Amino acid sequence: MLLAQVEGFLEVARRGNVSRAAEAMFVTQPTLTARIHALERELGEPLFARTRRGMRLTDAGRAFLPYAERAMRAVRDGRQALTDARSASAGRLVLGAAPAVSTYVLPALLQRFAAAYPRIEVAVRTGHSEVVLQMLLREEVQLAMVRTLRHPDIESIPLYEEALVLVVPPGHPFAKRSNVGIADVASERLIFFDRTSSYYELTQSFFLSLGVTPREVMELDNIESAKKMV
Repeated sequence: MLLAQVEGFLEVARRGNVSRAAEAMFVTQPTLTARIHALERELGEPLFARTRRGMRLTDAGRAFLPYAERAMRAVRDGRQALTDARSASAGRLVLGAAPAVSTYVLPALLQRFAAAYPRIEVAVRTGHSEVVLQMLLREEVQLAMVRTLRHPDIESIPLYEEALVLVVPPGHPFAKRSNVGIADVASERLIFFDRTSSYYELTQSFFLSLGVTPREVMELDNIESAKKMV
């Protein structure tokens, strides 16, 4: 069964006349008639009966009609889906992001994205950078926003630089100083991100690169919680 045969059947059923249907489809009447006959042979039933008023659907034709209509709708929907996919105007985007990114960076970006591509559905999966990388490798997400990671199976593009800052309560002596030495910081009671976080690794590497061992008191896996503990 060919798509052109089903399309021809629907056009004749709609117009009740082979000549007008052929004209609407930009084919000759013999061509359209041949398509209808081929479809009838394949189905093993006559689909039309000729009358003085034109072509009338038989019982078999009326039974076949809704299925033919659904088939053509499915084809049209499929074509539209491909067009949307090519133009990136519709579809579904599954994005992976580190917790800090999903909390502080993504909201503004997704607001702009939704305004530019209103027909694209977005889902966000969060996790530490290494976890999100594994999501990407398993194709559970299509795009990942994490700290700089290297892997032979991914392509990474730097988006922005992020600064690690020291946060102290207003009454702390450091709050009145424009500069604080790393040795002074290391001697304080410090709150770090948990050991599975990329920020923990970055912070520890920073201290070790300067030959300083920080005094650790607490590990937390949430930025807002860490801020409230200060």
